[in-house]
Order: sequence, then structure tokens, then C-alpha cells
Amino acid sequence: MGLALLAHANLPLKFWAEAFISSIHIINVLPSPIIQGDTPHHKLFRTTPNYAHFKVFGCACYPNIRSYNTRKFVFRSQCCLFLGYSLHHAGYICLTADGKTIIFRNVIFNETHFPYNAQTHPFAVSSGDTLLTVPSTHSLTVVSFHAPPAAPPTASPAATASIPASTTTNVHSMVTCAKVGTHKPKVYLTSLPDVPHIPSSVKTALVSPLWSTVMQDEYNALLSNNTWTLTTPPPNASLVVCKWVFKTKLNADGSFRRCKARLVAKGFHQTHRLDYAETFSLVVRHTTIHLVLAHDVTSGWPVRQVDVYNAFLNGDLSEGVYMQQPPGFVYANPHLVCQLHKAIYGLKQAPHSWFLKLSHTLHTLGFTPTKSDTSLFVRFTPSHTLLILLILVYVDDILITGSSLSAITTLISNLNSCFALKDLGDLHHFLGIQVTRTSTGDMHLSQSQYFRELLHKTTMVSSNSQPTPMISIVRLQQNSSIAFHDPTLYRSVVGTL
Repeated sequence: MGLALLAHANLPLKFWAEAFISSIHIINVLPSPIIQGDTPHHKLFRTTPNYAHFKVFGCACYPNIRSYNTRKFVFRSQCCLFLGYSLHHAGYICLTADGKTIIFRNVIFNETHFPYNAQTHPFAVSSGDTLLTVPSTHSLTVVSFHAPPAAPPTASPAATASIPASTTTNVHSMVTCAKVGTHKPKVYLTSLPDVPHIPSSVKTALVSPLWSTVMQDEYNALLSNNTWTLTTPPPNASLVVCKWVFKTKLNADGSFRRCKARLVAKGFHQTHRLDYAETFSLVVRHTTIHLVLAHDVTSGWPVRQVDVYNAFLNGDLSEGVYMQQPPGFVYANPHLVCQLHKAIYGLKQAPHSWFLKLSHTLHTLGFTPTKSDTSLFVRFTPSHTLLILLILVYVDDILITGSSLSAITTLISNLNSCFALKDLGDLHHFLGIQVTRTSTGDMHLSQSQYFRELLHKTTMVSSNSQPTPMISIVRLQQNSSIAFHDPTLYRSVVGTL
């Protein structure tokens, strides 16, 4: 079948891997007499395969790359070569004329035209090709580049020694306040308050009166919410492992607020389409938050903040998920497992289940999501004066604003009857941003506490400040230094920035 695909598209044997993978993909969704006319796909995932997305291998395709163009006069698409279906993303594999492989969902096909020409071979692929995964506006994919490692540059000791010296001065031609001396940026750091030590293990936490109480409260909340039922696992059931995660919560000013223990499932043990289907959960965009807050300042609207207790526990599970009993709380037969009825933190489908539950609740209260940002919900109540309410949702953190303070208070009461939530009052701290209202009604946004925590995390409290985020003359090389000793910390810091 793979050879037939190559022959039909006039493709050379260097595309044999793509052709054979496409053949296997097709075979897995075709009825087989060995399994009584059923398909391997249905046998494995218990769902009927969708044949609508199948296209002719090697034909011309045109992915929609408009949102990733650097200039508006760049073409919205280009002719590519269709090379099959992505195994890890919901999209098609398209080979561009310059050798890049794009994985995209929004693609238009011309299944009667085969653009590969063996004479000019504009789609030639070499060993150093770049794999570029481009997400569409309706899909969640990953951008990744794969290229052969470059040889490390050679430099003399004198040249190497001159590199740190040259990076201490900003030689860019731009005139800034720091250069002319009219402004001296400073960073004021304060030490973090004394907070309880986070236990390193469940055994350590159970012997601590503070942390054991916090764990017991979390466990009681899970039981009262009917999160699971102890049962005997069915044969061949995949068992999800769980663990306790401990954290200290701070106030906006950096003072200690409370300790928190959360039972988290290790969702990486789950199997796609067997233990879960959808995973995405929409969150409000930062630009939307800035726009709404700016409107609140100009209009004088109040902004209230609420936090939903154990938000993910409100999501209902449609799949049969079995989890081990929580460590330290195995009160019944140790051979029994927890059959989950509610989504807990760590499950792949937990964010999606919670957002569906919240969206349905807001819909019953008269709210509709906006087209520009589906995590911004709006309700208009026509009267002698138009009543407007806005809700911004970022997982379990919710901002409520509108033209009437009494209507906001009533809405919070209605939400509290559906979910257990805490009314945090006026907006003061949201997504690492400290919000302070001035006497004139203006709103001041600051991330000083967020920065202090990051500097303490990376042990950079004593570091000196710089006038610009990065020196313009720095030229980074792929192999210019040794690998960082803690990849997890590195990724965490990059994500934090």
C-alpha cells in the first residue's frame, strides 16, 4: 500500500517513511475480516473512526498560515505537498517548497494535482530539514524545531575573555533615560516572611500538626463532594497514581496567608481515548484583562474577585477512571481503589470538565461568551438604565465587574449556591499582579511580589539590575556552554517569565 501511494503521487522512495505511516493509519480504520469486520481503531478506542478527514497522499495542499505572517502583504498560503496525518496533533503534515514540514489543521486540498516534479523537485528534503509545527486558530499544537547540532565555534582565550567584558555596557545607538542619567532604575527587595516549611514527603507531613490538619481538611472535602467510590477494580483497568502537593499561600503584600495541601492525580499515566478525550480549557487572555480593567477605570465600575474552592472537583467525569487510595489515608481494604466521579487536579480531562460545568452554569444565569474571547462572559439586562455584567474566567480565578454593585453582589450569591467559593472582595491580586486603587480612582498594577518570589526561587536576590533586559550585541550559540544542571528549574523559570 505504501508503494502504491508513492507511485500514484509520483514520489521517490525517500518519502517511503511518510507513505508507510499513512498506510498504517489507513489500515487501522478499515474493516478487517480477522476481527469479524470490525476496525482496529474501534476495537482499541471504542469509537467509530471518522473518514471525512482522509485526503489523497502526495496531492497539493494549501495551509492557512495568515496569522503567522510577519507582514500583511505576505501570501496567506502556499502550495505544499501533503505527506500524511500527524500522530500527536489534530492536523495534516504539509511539506513546503523550502523543505519545512508544517503540521496544520486548516488546510485546503487539490486532490487531483500532484505538485512533486522529479526533474526540478522543489520539495526536495535533505537530512537537515526543519520540522515546524504551526498551530491554527482553532487547534492546540506545539511549535518545535529539529535540526542537526551545529559544531561549537572555536575562539581564542583572549576572544573568549572579551565576551563578558563587552556585555557589561549597552552600546546600542538608542538614547535612553539610563544613558543620559535622568533616571536611575532601582529594584527594591525585601525578604520573604517566615512561612511554615514545606514538607518533603507525606510521612513528614503526617507527623506535623499543621500539615496533617490541612491534609485531613482536603481529604474531608473530597469525601463530602462525593469525589469517588471505593470499589474493586475491573480486570485490565488502568490505575492512576496520586500524590500530595504542599504549598504555602501568601497575601498580595507578601505576608503569610495559609498552608494548602492538594491531592493530585498523576495524569501522565492516562491513555488518550481510553481514559480521556478532550483536555483543553480556555482561559481569558491578558489583553482582555487589561482592556476590561481600563474600561472599569474610565467608567468607575467596581471589580470583585472570587475564588472557587477545589474548582476541578465540580467537573463531572464521563469516563471510567480508577485511582489508588490517597497516600496516608488508606482506611478501607488496601486492595480497593477509588472510582472517580469528579475530576480532580492532575487528570488530563479535569480542566475541560470544570470549564464545561462553569460555562453551563453561567449560561443558565443568562451569560454568553464573547466571540473575541470565549472566557469573557457578558450579560445585558435592558431596563431604564442598561445593566451590564462581565465575568472573566482564568481556571478557578474569576473577576466580576459591571455597572451595578448590587447586581454583582447578587451574582456572587447565585454562584455561591452552585459552587463553594470565597468572595475575595475588591480586586487586589490576580494572576501574580498586585492591583491597587488610588484615591483618584486610578488603578495601579504591579508585579513586585511576583518578582521577589522569582528572585528567591532562582537565588538571584543579590544580583545587580541592568538598564535593559538583554544586551543587544550578545550572540547566543547552541553549544556555547554546558547544559544547565536542573532542566526542570530552567523550564519553570522560562515559563514564569
